[in-house]
Amino acid sequence: MRYVSTRGGVDPITFSQAVIMGLATDGGLLLPETFPQIGEEELRRWAGMPFPELAVEVMHPYMGDDISREQL
Repeated sequence: MRYVSTRGGVDPITFSQAVIMGLATDGGLLLPETFPQIGEEELRRWAGMPFPELAVEVMHPYMGDDISREQL
């Protein structure tokens, strides 16, 4: 997952770089280039999960290969 500035003045960066940067250096907000698509079946599966496991499932698509599920 790569992140871009809402003002367009920053090359795409990783999740970790976005967290460290906070706001983009051009003053914009950092948003994912694309947003993960969550299907109905996945939402149903998530409904019965304990919160810590659910948090990993929700956050992992936004982190891409930057942070593994095990590290979360």
